Amino acid sequence: MNNDNYDDSIKREIAAYAEEAEGLDEDEKYHSSGLPDIELCVKTDERSYYIDLKDSDGKVLKTIFVDKHDYLLYMRPVWREWKRKELEKRCLIPAKNSAGYRHCMKDCSTCPHSRNGKPASLDLMKENTKFEPTDESPDPKELALFQEANTMLWDIIRRLSTPEQFEKIRLHFDEDLSYKRIGEIYGVSHKAIEKAILKAMV
Repeated sequence: MNNDNYDDSIKREIAAYAEEAEGLDEDEKYHSSGLPDIELCVKTDERSYYIDLKDSDGKVLKTIFVDKHDYLLYMRPVWREWKRKELEKRCLIPAKNSAGYRHCMKDCSTCPHSRNGKPASLDLMKENTKFEPTDESPDPKELALFQEANTMLWDIIRRLSTPEQFEKIRLHFDEDLSYKRIGEIYGVSHKAIEKAILKAMV
């Protein structure tokens, strides 16, 4: 399977299953964990979803059959990682109302700064916008204390949350994205995003 087909397959799975997968508790257990390998390798009416177990090179070592719950539980981190990598591919653009950059969430195919509908480089973005982040605080000491406190706060949030929870919190509070927009990124409803952030912040 080439990368385009793989990406399309992942997108379809996320659209169909990701919201349901995110509804599972973080401490959910696999239903099939106690079954012997010989049973897992046989498809049944109850266990009709398959998972390809691969080595580090992507070669399929074994295919097992599980129920929908186990499939969602297994695929959830795969989908999360794919969405994280997709976000990283996006261009950096000037952040609104603050110094620095944020990821552009617009359609790359309609971007006037990209070529052939693909993301533009950071250097090209700087060249086109002439933007460089600057600190305009009249009090450098106050700014330094604020930045130190801000860094400490984000470090605490990072330690107390899962990687996905942290990214959702960061997108909402640091990049000022709405629950709806973050939900579109992760392929879930805005309610699911709001619930995940509130749960992480309690």
